[in-house]
Amino acid sequence: MNDLRGPQNQSFAHQVRTALQKRSLAGEEVALLDLALDLDLPTAKHKKPMYNTIRDFIKQGEVARTRTGFVRYLKNESAPSKKEKMWRALRCMKQPITREDLAVMAGVSENYAHEFLKICTQQGILRRYDRGNDPHVYRMINDPVEMPEGVKDANASKLRRMRAKQREAEAAFSAAELAIKKGREAVADLTAIAHE
Repeated sequence: MNDLRGPQNQSFAHQVRTALQKRSLAGEEVALLDLALDLDLPTAKHKKPMYNTIRDFIKQGEVARTRTGFVRYLKNESAPSKKEKMWRALRCMKQPITREDLAVMAGVSENYAHEFLKICTQQGILRRYDRGNDPHVYRMINDPVEMPEGVKDANASKLRRMRAKQREAEAAFSAAELAIKKGREAVADLTAIAHE
C-alpha cells in the first residue's frame, strides 16, 4: 500500500495530481478506479483520501467530474480568471470570509475582492454581516456549483454603463463648452455695441 507521503516525501495531493496528469495528458477522461490502481489503493478505506483530494481539486477547478466515477484534469487548460479564483476560494471556505481574506486567497486587490463580494451579495449567493468597527464578513447562503452568469458578467455590465455615462458626460461638456463660447461671443458683441 502506498504511503500517504509517497516518494521523496511528496504530499498525497501531489501524488494524485501527478497520476491524474499522466492519465489525462490530452484532457482524456480518467476512471477513478484506474487512478486508485495507479496509486496502489486497494480498499475503500485507502481510497477515501483520494476521493477527498479529487473533491478538493474539483472545488478548485483543477479537475472536472465528467460522469459518475470519471474525472478530467483541467489544469493544462487556460489559467483561471481572477473572478474564477475568487469563486473557488469562496466555495472552499466553510466559514465567513472578509474581503481582505478573499483578496489574499485569490491574489487580487481588496477593491476587486470587495466588488466581487458585493455582486455575489446582490445575486443572493452571499450574506453580509456587519461586525461594528471590524471589516464585514460574508457567508455563502446559496451555493450554485458553477459561477452564475450574473456574477461573471456583472463587471462587463458595469463597464458598459460607465462607458455610456462617460459618453453622456463628454457630450454634456461639449454642449457646455459650445454654450460658453456662444455666451462669450454674445458678451463681446454686447461690448462692441456698447462702445459704438
